[in-house]
Amino acid sequence: MNREAIYHCSSFSYAYPVEKDVLCVRLMAQQDDIKEVKVHFRNLYEHERPMETVPMERILNDGLHDIYEARIQVKEKRFKYMFEIHSDEHIFYTSDGFLQEWTENNCFFYPYINPDEILEMPDWAEGKLIYQILVDRFWNGDPGNNPKGCRAWEELPDGETYYGGDFEGVIQKLPYLEKLGVDILYINPVFSSPTYHKYDIRDYYRIEDIFGGKEVLKKLVDCVHARGMRLVLDGVFNHCSVHHPFFQDVLKNGPKSEYREWFCLYSYPVEEVKANYDSFGGLVPSMPRWNTANYQVIEYLTESAAYWTEYLNVDGWRLDVADEVAHIFWKEFRRRLKGIRPDILLLGEIWNHASQWMCGDEMHTVTNYKFRNAILEYAQGYLSEKKFWQKIDNVRMLYKTPMHTYLVNLAGSHDVARLGTVLKDSESVKLVLLTLLTFQGMPLLYYGDEIGMEGGEDPDNRRAMQWSHADECLLAAVAKTGRFRKEHEILQKGNLSPIETEEHLLAFSRSYKGEKLNVYLNFHEEQALLPKKKEAILFWEGEVDIEEDYLRIKKGGMIITSGE
Repeated sequence: MNREAIYHCSSFSYAYPVEKDVLCVRLMAQQDDIKEVKVHFRNLYEHERPMETVPMERILNDGLHDIYEARIQVKEKRFKYMFEIHSDEHIFYTSDGFLQEWTENNCFFYPYINPDEILEMPDWAEGKLIYQILVDRFWNGDPGNNPKGCRAWEELPDGETYYGGDFEGVIQKLPYLEKLGVDILYINPVFSSPTYHKYDIRDYYRIEDIFGGKEVLKKLVDCVHARGMRLVLDGVFNHCSVHHPFFQDVLKNGPKSEYREWFCLYSYPVEEVKANYDSFGGLVPSMPRWNTANYQVIEYLTESAAYWTEYLNVDGWRLDVADEVAHIFWKEFRRRLKGIRPDILLLGEIWNHASQWMCGDEMHTVTNYKFRNAILEYAQGYLSEKKFWQKIDNVRMLYKTPMHTYLVNLAGSHDVARLGTVLKDSESVKLVLLTLLTFQGMPLLYYGDEIGMEGGEDPDNRRAMQWSHADECLLAAVAKTGRFRKEHEILQKGNLSPIETEEHLLAFSRSYKGEKLNVYLNFHEEQALLPKKKEAILFWEGEVDIEEDYLRIKKGGMIITSGE
């Protein structure tokens, strides 16, 4: 047994409460190195009764390591535990390392489950389908509020001009979103800003008039709710516009400004041309960075979010550049907003390892760009099925198991090149989106990907929605699958396990409350044959032939069957 690969700590994703008296524990080991592992446990202060024992289940594998997991329950909420490992040797793994014999003092301790340690997630959001919209680029419902110099809808974007999309346009297209099976509408920033994208906010208490203003936004939220959907706003609290009055005061008054500690300044006088202050990415002087560890900044920005949460009755916030904002900011932000909406959803834009923001007191979930990387590499033939699953499990190892159904998987966004340009193959685009819609987590559709829109890097990936040039076959497949997901709780809340087949298929099962579905997708040129079992065929898309003894899946085909 490779002892160096064995790992556990009594915190983070290795030991975390899931109920008032239930602790979930994990153990890491080298891949395929352990035959069996058990966890022995009891009340921390109990010394007489024998320990209880439960077996651990291998749940994840990234090609190097296995993760084993078990739930242990102690009604007194105080835990001591250790692991018994069977491999080529029989040994106990304790807080003091590997021992042939152990005592009470060698156990791992989880001293007490306090209520604030129990993972709380908004039930309504679990596994739901998100649709992302740049308001200016979706639909022009009220030409009367167009800014001057709008581009023609068919023209390519240049990063500066507007197209005229607005809240009224989104309202008019809500029936379209319903047909896609959308549960949550996420709209990019809507606050007063000198740019079309609105990621440089000038006034946190003013909704853009060119979008329709606060009353039409309130109407949009109400219309979304009336259709049984939810709405999430985009919050930009890492930086603001250089035209924000507080930063203008710093430019004017320098060290005498009452806002000098609100920003991250390097020297005086503060000048935009010198960029002698921190900004978005440290590279964009027009977007000075807030000092989010400053209590006055925290109060100002969280109060603005609280105001709009209450006034608009929004259901959540997508939080821009969340990993650069101070932890103390997010803790107060969550506390303040949960006081208004206990079931608020907080989604952080974090592109990499994000577990430190998901400890239960900051984000509920994050953008899972690692999913995008893996599925695009697989779709382009750079990964085998086995390597794809190892990459997926490598990400899932970072997060507590109940969070897996909340990770926001995406294949496109306003920050990356569009699927239609990256893949250049409509069948591959379709299969990536169908995988997204049947996978574990919260799938996010970027407007236009469902109709095959193309676009390179920013600003080309932010073209106006091409309603009259839709790939109707792709749209029909996405809509059919989106509605199927919406109708099946198992696809929203179920566990996920890879399925090995003798064919080159991306295959996985979803299981929930005793029910099981099997999903098979063929990304390859060669057709795949699956032995026909007694399973019921629930859904298919693309070229799938149902023969007497086989299911024949050609490229672009997907089939979903009931589990064995």
